[in-house]
Amino acid sequence: MIGVARIIVVSFGYLHADPPAAHVVVDVREHLRDPHAVAGLRHLDAASPRVRRAVMTTPGAVALAASVTGAAQALLSGPGGGPVIIAYGCAGGRHRSAVLAGETARMLGKRGIPAAVIHRDIARPVVDRAAAQDPAGEERSA
Repeated sequence: MIGVARIIVVSFGYLHADPPAAHVVVDVREHLRDPHAVAGLRHLDAASPRVRRAVMTTPGAVALAASVTGAAQALLSGPGGGPVIIAYGCAGGRHRSAVLAGETARMLGKRGIPAAVIHRDIARPVVDRAAAQDPAGEERSA
Protein backbone atom coordinates (compact mmCIF):
# COMPACT_ATOMS: atom_id res chain seq x y z
CA MET A 1 0.00 0.00 0.00
CA ILE A 2 2.88 2.40 0.72
CA GLY A 3 3.88 2.33 -2.96
CA VAL A 4 0.60 4.01 -3.95
CA ALA A 5 0.07 6.07 -0.80
CA ARG A 6 0.34 9.80 -1.22
CA ILE A 7 0.44 10.29 2.53
CA ILE A 8 2.23 8.16 5.11
CA VAL A 9 1.07 8.42 8.71
CA VAL A 10 3.54 7.10 11.28
CA SER A 11 2.91 6.40 14.96
CA PHE A 12 5.82 6.15 17.37
CA GLY A 13 6.83 6.27 21.02
CA TYR A 14 9.25 8.89 22.29
CA LEU A 15 10.45 6.48 24.99
CA HIS A 16 11.76 4.08 22.32
CA ALA A 17 13.68 6.36 19.96
CA ASP A 18 13.79 9.81 18.43
CA PRO A 19 10.87 10.91 16.24
CA PRO A 20 11.02 9.72 12.62
CA ALA A 21 11.77 12.17 9.83
CA ALA A 22 8.43 13.73 8.88
CA HIS A 23 6.90 16.88 7.45
CA VAL A 24 4.71 17.24 10.54
CA VAL A 25 5.34 15.71 13.98
CA VAL A 26 2.51 15.88 16.51
CA ASP A 27 3.42 15.20 20.16
CA VAL A 28 0.29 14.10 22.03
CA ARG A 29 1.92 13.03 25.31
CA GLU A 30 0.50 15.87 27.39
CA HIS A 31 -2.76 16.56 25.60
CA LEU A 32 -4.75 13.34 25.37
CA ARG A 33 -5.98 10.80 27.90
CA ASP A 34 -3.37 8.02 28.22
CA PRO A 35 -4.75 4.46 28.13
CA HIS A 36 -1.44 3.31 29.68
CA ALA A 37 -2.68 4.83 32.96
CA VAL A 38 -5.69 2.46 32.96
CA ALA A 39 -4.62 -1.00 34.11
CA GLY A 40 -7.21 -2.76 31.92
CA LEU A 41 -5.96 -0.96 28.80
CA ARG A 42 -2.22 -0.82 29.48
CA HIS A 43 -1.34 -4.08 27.71
CA LEU A 44 -3.74 -3.55 24.81
CA ASP A 45 -2.92 -1.48 21.76
CA ALA A 46 -4.67 0.60 19.09
CA ALA A 47 -6.25 -2.52 17.57
CA SER A 48 -8.52 -2.72 20.62
CA PRO A 49 -11.87 -0.94 20.32
CA ARG A 50 -11.56 -0.06 24.03
CA VAL A 51 -8.27 1.76 23.44
CA ARG A 52 -9.64 3.53 20.37
CA ARG A 53 -12.68 4.66 22.34
CA ALA A 54 -10.54 5.89 25.27
CA VAL A 55 -8.36 7.95 22.95
CA MET A 56 -11.01 9.29 20.59
CA THR A 57 -13.40 10.31 23.39
CA THR A 58 -10.72 12.52 24.92
CA PRO A 59 -11.79 16.14 24.40
CA GLY A 60 -9.97 17.51 21.37
CA ALA A 61 -8.93 14.17 19.86
CA VAL A 62 -11.37 14.21 16.93
CA ALA A 63 -10.63 17.88 16.21
CA LEU A 64 -6.89 17.19 16.31
CA ALA A 65 -7.16 14.29 13.86
CA ALA A 66 -9.33 16.42 11.57
CA SER A 67 -6.87 19.32 11.73
CA VAL A 68 -3.88 17.12 10.98
CA THR A 69 -5.84 15.55 8.13
CA GLY A 70 -6.42 19.02 6.71
CA ALA A 71 -2.76 19.94 7.13
CA ALA A 72 -1.68 16.76 5.34
CA GLN A 73 -4.06 17.50 2.49
CA ALA A 74 -2.75 21.08 2.26
CA LEU A 75 0.85 19.87 2.13
CA LEU A 76 -0.09 17.36 -0.53
CA SER A 77 -1.45 20.15 -2.73
CA GLY A 78 1.98 21.81 -2.89
CA PRO A 79 4.52 21.35 -5.67
CA GLY A 80 6.48 18.55 -3.94
CA GLY A 81 6.67 15.24 -5.73
CA GLY A 82 7.05 12.78 -2.88
CA PRO A 83 4.61 11.57 -0.30
CA VAL A 84 3.72 13.69 2.72
CA ILE A 85 4.81 12.12 6.01
CA ILE A 86 2.86 12.83 9.19
CA ALA A 87 4.04 11.43 12.53
CA TYR A 88 2.17 11.18 15.81
CA GLY A 89 4.15 10.51 18.97
CA CYS A 90 3.12 9.48 22.44
CA ALA A 91 5.14 7.87 25.24
CA GLY A 92 5.16 4.22 24.12
CA GLY A 93 3.64 4.29 20.63
CA ARG A 94 0.97 1.68 21.35
CA HIS A 95 -2.07 3.78 22.26
CA ARG A 96 -2.61 7.47 21.54
CA SER A 97 -0.27 7.92 18.57
CA ALA A 98 -1.34 4.65 16.95
CA VAL A 99 -5.05 5.43 17.29
CA LEU A 100 -4.61 8.94 15.86
CA ALA A 101 -2.49 7.64 12.97
CA GLY A 102 -5.23 5.19 12.05
CA GLU A 103 -7.95 7.80 12.41
CA THR A 104 -6.06 10.30 10.25
CA ALA A 105 -5.56 7.69 7.52
CA ARG A 106 -9.27 6.83 7.72
CA MET A 107 -10.23 10.51 7.37
CA LEU A 108 -7.89 10.92 4.41
CA GLY A 109 -9.39 7.84 2.77
CA LYS A 110 -12.86 9.35 3.10
CA ARG A 111 -11.49 12.33 1.14
CA GLY A 112 -10.22 10.00 -1.58
CA ILE A 113 -6.56 10.36 -0.60
CA PRO A 114 -4.61 7.10 -0.27
CA ALA A 115 -2.77 6.93 3.04
CA ALA A 116 -0.56 4.25 4.52
CA VAL A 117 -0.07 3.76 8.24
CA ILE A 118 3.18 2.63 9.83
CA HIS A 119 3.15 1.81 13.54
CA ARG A 120 6.86 1.98 14.33
CA ASP A 121 6.66 0.91 17.98
CA ILE A 122 3.27 -0.76 18.46
CA ALA A 123 4.80 -4.26 18.70
CA ARG A 124 7.36 -3.23 21.31
CA PRO A 125 6.79 -4.22 24.93
CA VAL A 126 4.75 -1.93 27.16
CA VAL A 127 7.07 0.72 28.59
CA ASP A 128 7.92 0.44 32.28
CA ARG A 129 7.35 4.11 33.14
CA ALA A 130 9.36 3.94 36.39
CA ALA A 131 12.42 2.66 34.51
CA ALA A 132 11.92 5.22 31.74
CA GLN A 133 12.27 8.22 34.06
CA ASP A 134 15.45 10.15 34.66
CA PRO A 135 16.68 10.87 38.21
CA ALA A 136 14.67 14.14 38.31
CA GLY A 137 11.46 12.12 37.79
CA GLU A 138 10.86 13.33 34.23
CA GLU A 139 10.06 10.95 31.40
CA ARG A 140 13.00 10.60 29.06
CA SER A 141 12.20 11.45 25.46
CA ALA A 142 14.38 8.71 24.09
